[in-house]
Amino acid sequence: MNGRTRSFTEEELHCHSFDLSIFPLYLARRVAPRVRIIISERPLQDPALLGFYASADGAQQKKVAFLRADESSEAGVVTDSDDFYYAVHATFAAHTDDASTYLGFTRHGSPPYAPLFALTMLYPKFGRGIFKAGELLPTPWVALTCGYTMRTG
Repeated sequence: MNGRTRSFTEEELHCHSFDLSIFPLYLARRVAPRVRIIISERPLQDPALLGFYASADGAQQKKVAFLRADESSEAGVVTDSDDFYYAVHATFAAHTDDASTYLGFTRHGSPPYAPLFALTMLYPKFGRGIFKAGELLPTPWVALTCGYTMRTG
């Protein structure tokens, strides 16, 4: 799902959320070409991804992932390929405890470009998305809010 050089139609963006377009751009501009995926339950310093889990009683849990540059190790994964999405899903799923189910992930880091006015218009129009477990394309998820506003003056 290399969207770095691809533009998307309004229909595709409505179907998959604005993250269909912005997530590959985020990877291209903010993340090394080859990374190791490191999961943590505590966001210590600007994690790149946010994973969602549901427990048996319906409570939601979250874990974060850091994407560390790893050019010399075979443990790393290339971010410009479908393998990256599969590796993220596999890594988050591997950190599921017995009482929870991995649901999917979304971008957690700061947006890939300025001015933010574009995000204030496009996220409300197309929504935020979650890459559901095992999927390569995001699905709109109303539980995620954009949180970007423009200040005037």
